[in-house]
Amino acid sequence: MKAAGVPAAISLSAGTFVCNHIFYSLQDYLKNRGIPSGFMHVPLMDEQRREFPGLPTMPIRQMIAGVEISLSLLLKREEL
Repeated sequence: MKAAGVPAAISLSAGTFVCNHIFYSLQDYLKNRGIPSGFMHVPLMDEQRREFPGLPTMPIRQMIAGVEISLSLLLKREEL
């Protein structure tokens, strides 16, 4: 993502409670179904900056580009 100009970092604390709840609920639902899954936390949209001052934001098109890059890499990995 960074090579494509999309700022990104690994975070172990991005919205810990809700994100963890969603991730682990999804994993429980999908266990034994053979469906790969994961969770990607994205920042607020730039349009939300006034409502949540001080929190990181990003243009929606940049977020979409980052998600597309991630999915593309995961699909390539699955093909190996």
